[in-house]
Amino acid sequence: MSNSDSPHVNDRSKNSKLLKGESITKKLWSTHFKEGFWRRGCMYRGHVAPVFLGFENQDISNITYGHIHIPSISLKEIPVQREQLRLKLSYGNKKITTFNADLFDKQVTRSSFSLVWQPSCVENHQSTSIVKFPFEKKCPKELIVELELFDKVFLQKKDIIRLQGKLLLEQLLPPSNSKTAQNVMQMYLENVDLDRDLRAKVNVTTNISLNRELELIAGDYVEQALEPDSRLWTLCQSSALNRSALQPGATAFVATHT
Repeated sequence: MSNSDSPHVNDRSKNSKLLKGESITKKLWSTHFKEGFWRRGCMYRGHVAPVFLGFENQDISNITYGHIHIPSISLKEIPVQREQLRLKLSYGNKKITTFNADLFDKQVTRSSFSLVWQPSCVENHQSTSIVKFPFEKKCPKELIVELELFDKVFLQKKDIIRLQGKLLLEQLLPPSNSKTAQNVMQMYLENVDLDRDLRAKVNVTTNISLNRELELIAGDYVEQALEPDSRLWTLCQSSALNRSALQPGATAFVATHT
């Protein structure tokens, strides 16, 4: 067999000898040591580095900004019977979306009443949310939910019954100790007109997707002597290409990057 036919030591193409060997090694490692194969701080040595970038966990407490998705919203209680409704969603002063519904054939004042908006399947594509909008934690705003109830024919704006409720950004985001990025909230919409005492109940499900940015802050290099059995000594032993040059008293230039 010629050298051109031999599997290259850095060949990571699909079904290559290197990838198959790596897969077997990781399985055997996990079985024997009862822990994952990869370790933070370990480096890959080769001409072509494997393409992967991941996070060990999703630290909800360190959210900076991203998108809030609403997979579903349900209207559970309506105080009065009307023919039509509009449900308006705004984040801060910006309108997000409006839902409309006919109520002429529904008994909305019954305790069993429920009206749900959720994604629909369009052309074999299943959407994951009915609406999404960006958020920034350093500039929090409120999600405003406004319900309008009215008959098909009305002459004056006073004929419209308006109820409104608000959710703070911290209520939309999952708790810091949450294992998932989803949150379900129950809120009540109060009557805007003070001469009436009306309430509607709404359940809002939210999900977040994070926009992650990594910033590397380079540290200054300083000269440091190598001492046997020190952390720097161990690091140099594992990464140096010329280990024979590593002698006690030798110097290395070290920088800590953040």
